[in-house]
Amino acid sequence: MRFSRSIFATPILVGVTMLSATLPAQASVHYTIKDLGTLGGVDSSATATDGQTVVGGASTAGGAFHAFAYNLANGIMSDLGTLGGTFSRALGVSGNFVIGYSDIPGDGAFHAFVDNLSTHQMTDVGTFGGPDSVLQAIGGHIAIGLSDTAAGTVHALAYDLDTGRTIDVGTLGGTFSFANAVSGDLIAGTSDLPGDIQRHAFVYNLDTAAITDLGTLGGTQSEGDAIDGRFVVGTSTRAAVNGTHAYVYNVDTATMTDLGTLGGGSTDSTATALSGKTVIGVASFPNAVSRAVAYSLNRHTITDLGTLGGSSSVAVGIDKHLVTGFANLPGDASAHTFLYDLSTNTLTDLGTLGGTTSIPAGFTNGIIFGWAFTSGGNQHAAIWLP
Repeated sequence: MRFSRSIFATPILVGVTMLSATLPAQASVHYTIKDLGTLGGVDSSATATDGQTVVGGASTAGGAFHAFAYNLANGIMSDLGTLGGTFSRALGVSGNFVIGYSDIPGDGAFHAFVDNLSTHQMTDVGTFGGPDSVLQAIGGHIAIGLSDTAAGTVHALAYDLDTGRTIDVGTLGGTFSFANAVSGDLIAGTSDLPGDIQRHAFVYNLDTAAITDLGTLGGTQSEGDAIDGRFVVGTSTRAAVNGTHAYVYNVDTATMTDLGTLGGGSTDSTATALSGKTVIGVASFPNAVSRAVAYSLNRHTITDLGTLGGSSSVAVGIDKHLVTGFANLPGDASAHTFLYDLSTNTLTDLGTLGGTTSIPAGFTNGIIFGWAFTSGGNQHAAIWLP
């Protein structure tokens, strides 16, 4: 079973209160967009930052697409090269280490890599015996992703950047698993159960090498999408009810709590990220309209973050009390990156590089990263800085 690299190019609480966002206004913090450019080609996108370096992928003058590292201190974008093929993309960074995936010679398969910015050396992490592997996120000295196995299955992968040790996280009894996020010694992900019909969220403890099934909200499927400390968020189906709901799982108490929906006709909800006691995600309606939401675990409130005049919005990242995502403009022909300040309930349009659309990929250490169209219609890696 080979996985496609295209996947890397996103009990009801009683007394939940639904809050509406204010109309678009200026947030208390002003952000400015910056064009990171390319490696000589026309397109690029940013996928991660640690506050000092921004990484992603960019086209070259020769028509290839390579992983890059952009130094925020000197404004230089460096081509990280490949493992011998024509394509590579960086998906995470922590200090001197950049992780991602790259084609190997012949471009018939792609492998996870770790690039050391100090030594300028890209290391092939290899696979579990199959053709492909990816490292897609990093936390501290642990990088996580997935790999094909020799048996034709796909397993979640963890890689220790300090020791170079590769860890097969295994599954919940099925043939497929993948890791989505890491926080300290805990990895959150999703795995098939025996028979590969049901799929559940899991937590893997790096200290004990134990994988724990988080269960569901009563249905047959759940996904573990993000983790912060001892809390996991994701999406789950419910018993005898169509649709999915966002949840938060407390690792210490082994309890999964349904975060509900916005009401007003909304049927589904998903959770995409969390910071402290705030979870962000999306509430969906039957007419294909979606709204970015923020859920306060302390106040048990769901806040509709609104839009920029169009019908839909999506929350992507959160840093303390600030949320970023993208929202449709009037007419729904384009979308812009937004900043929502939860302390003032204000929504700000962060604009583009002169083109029609901008899309954030995340929000780390006060920096929003993603891409935006230029006035010439090219997609460039972009960051928004306070």
